[in-house]
Amino acid sequence: PKADIPFTKAAAHVSRLFQTAGNDQLLLRQGRAKEARARFEEAAAEQVNYYALRAADMIGSGERSEVAAFDEAAEREEAEAWLAAWLDLPDASLRSSAQAIEKDPRFQRGRELLSLGLRDEATAEIEALRKDVADDPLALYQLALSLRDLGLYRPSIACAVRLIHLSPAGSVREAPRFLQRLAYPLYFADLVVAEARAHGLDPLLLFALVRQESLFDGWATSRADARGLTQIIPSTGEWIARRLSWRGYRAHHLYRPYLNARFGAWYLARQLEDFGGDLFAALAAYNGGPGNAARWLARARGDDDLFVEVISLPETQLYVKKVYEHYALYHALYGR
Repeated sequence: PKADIPFTKAAAHVSRLFQTAGNDQLLLRQGRAKEARARFEEAAAEQVNYYALRAADMIGSGERSEVAAFDEAAEREEAEAWLAAWLDLPDASLRSSAQAIEKDPRFQRGRELLSLGLRDEATAEIEALRKDVADDPLALYQLALSLRDLGLYRPSIACAVRLIHLSPAGSVREAPRFLQRLAYPLYFADLVVAEARAHGLDPLLLFALVRQESLFDGWATSRADARGLTQIIPSTGEWIARRLSWRGYRAHHLYRPYLNARFGAWYLARQLEDFGGDLFAALAAYNGGPGNAARWLARARGDDDLFVEVISLPETQLYVKKVYEHYALYHALYGR
């Protein structure tokens, strides 16, 4: 999916600072700590992309925690008041628009096809509807909710992200909390939290990985045949099954969320263990392979930021940055 956090001029500036010979880390190495700190703080103030988030970590403002409770009803009421004010609508319009979306023939066909187990056909109907309302904020909001209720999480998230980008907020971090949570949800929480804790992971890290891998679509399949919530390739799944003494493994079992969440959590934990707790190397290994990650790590010589920049596979480099961004957003929303 496309990036959910816009790259602003400030973010581009920070990116250049990290990627040129005059970067802020070089200032630190030259003993110019005061100047380096000022530039890190400038980047962190934006909090818009990977580079700004790295700057925040470097000045000690990055946080790591577990899932905190929240009042969804109150946040939804606040978000709907915000939407009504932005769109200059009475509250009744929000309720009537929900009925209109669910009366749309494409939505009704999609719901019926889904109930019959015809998921691909249902998705085609829903995607046609979603594209048709792509510039209608109110319809996007109601469609996001209706799709969430159907368990069609990928298009629900897409609707929420599109709505936020159309809105005065402009970015996920500036939107009402309820909308942020629609874009960065905790679906499959019973599985994700349990498996994360069982394998010594921060649950919010595993949520960030699942969001990047599949957008919480348990039936997701990549061009490389990676499958399910955490996008496990069948051969890797077979290897994991042997390590876990999981009997009767078959490739199609990767579409079972409970199995996929366990395998993905175990595999991520294994990479973290193998790379001494280095999150960047573990994520690179998860996506690009442990052998590649080891070579990049050797080139970086212990420098996390240099490690990310020397990743030679563009897909893996973007993957590491995006999971890091998602992880930070999950902490901002749910951490305590």
